Parts: sequence; C-alpha cells; structure tokens
Amino acid sequence: MVATVLFLLDLLGTFVFALSGATVAVRNRLDLFGVLVLSCAAAVSGGIVRDVLIGATPPAALVQPQYLLVACLAGVAGF
Repeated sequence: MVATVLFLLDLLGTFVFALSGATVAVRNRLDLFGVLVLSCAAAVSGGIVRDVLIGATPPAALVQPQYLLVACLAGVAGF
C-alpha cells in the first residue's frame, strides 16, 4: 500500500516536471519533437540523479516505462 502511494507520488512529480519542461519548450516555440525531448529530459533527469546518488542502479526511469510514458503524455498535454 505504501509502496503504491509512493510510486503514484513519484509519477505525479514526473508529470509536473514534464509539464514545466513542456512549458519552457512551448515558450521557445519548439515543435512537438522538441517539446517531447525537453519534457522528458526535465521529468526524468532529477530521478536519475537521485537513483545514481543513492546507488539504486539502473535508475528507475530507465527500467520502468511508466516514467517516460507519463513524461510524454505531459509533453503532449503541454503542446
């Protein structure tokens, strides 16, 4: 139960950071590909750094496709 809540909160944080990346990309008038790249980079980079620093390798964002899916959905929503 607790693990599920933490996972959902992690996905929510990923979504919010992806929206912030998409907002910056749209403000700079990037196309859909640019928005997706920037939203995915903004969404998963913090989690990857966190996982590397605590020794959790490979990073969750590279193993579980839900993170990139949520980031791409937020990028499309922000476009």
